[in-house]
Amino acid sequence: MTVLTFRQPSTEFADQIRAYRAESMLDGPSINGASSLQDHEDPADWIAACAAAADPATVDPDWVISHQWLCVDEASQIVGMTAIRPDLSLPYAAEYAGHIGYSIRPSQRGKGYGTQQLRLALEACRGYGLALALLTCDQANEASRRTIMACGGVFERAMEKRDEDEGTVIAMERYWITL
Repeated sequence: MTVLTFRQPSTEFADQIRAYRAESMLDGPSINGASSLQDHEDPADWIAACAAAADPATVDPDWVISHQWLCVDEASQIVGMTAIRPDLSLPYAAEYAGHIGYSIRPSQRGKGYGTQQLRLALEACRGYGLALALLTCDQANEASRRTIMACGGVFERAMEKRDEDEGTVIAMERYWITL
């Protein structure tokens, strides 16, 4: 079994971050759990944005502190990304984003990495002092639902998220995991 670990984003991973972004964007316009990586063509810019988002002095006032992690295998290859938001003090974070956002690189899906990555994220949440973790997923994302439930997720409710910019409505679900 491949053992995964979390690493902080750094320029050491610049080429891999660029490749992760390119591969993930073939799946859609956004990348879950990647702190808006889709908006940063230059990995160095994204790494700086992640550092700013984790610092109370520089976090965007319209968002919550977010700790970005790269999930890597034994060969230090990125297989996934996870963003952890310990404080859900803003309404959007509390309703839709939750404590943990994550994604698995499309070419690495179906290998059990999502469950292992989420377990690492839950352990990190314990380190941030959380007793419960809120996760959300699109109702259409069966893999994410199975991953959340495999890690102890308890369904709270279904909901809809309206994207005013896109003019769409996304059906979502909320889950809680006791840490």
